[in-house]
Amino acid sequence: MGKNFKDHVESQDWLKEIIDSAKEKTESELERKIEKLKRGSMEDVFDLLTDGDIVKILTNIDSFQGSIADFSKVQRFKKIAQSAQWLDANSLEVVGCIIGQISSNQPNAIVSLDIRRLSNFRAAQLSALTAMFALADNVFFSGIKDSVIRISYGIEGVYSE
Repeated sequence: MGKNFKDHVESQDWLKEIIDSAKEKTESELERKIEKLKRGSMEDVFDLLTDGDIVKILTNIDSFQGSIADFSKVQRFKKIAQSAQWLDANSLEVVGCIIGQISSNQPNAIVSLDIRRLSNFRAAQLSALTAMFALADNVFFSGIKDSVIRISYGIEGVYSE
């Protein structure tokens, strides 16, 4: 019985197949990660950092000159935009929505909802509208046609210097 453990394992074909399969899987996963890093993917890094961590990094870099996003305001903007899209898809009273782009060139962001001049909102639709009012920094009403009113929800200071 002079076999060592490695020789014993290698003599077991079924066990050798399992080990070889695990080795191939590990090597392919490693190759995938290496390719991802070569492409410059930062998604793994950003999964580890919170919004607060990123702000700290940017504010502590002396050479950084640019705008910094207020991530809580970006989140509020996204919630308003999602609500507007939901209302546009689920309400006959909504005739359209316009979602402005968040840009470091513009400090503010706007979502507009076009509704019929005579509208009736109930239940979930009313709750969505109410939440949008609560999340916005300011709200503007304007008549864009005789039969349509535009409600614009603004978030101020999404980006700051």
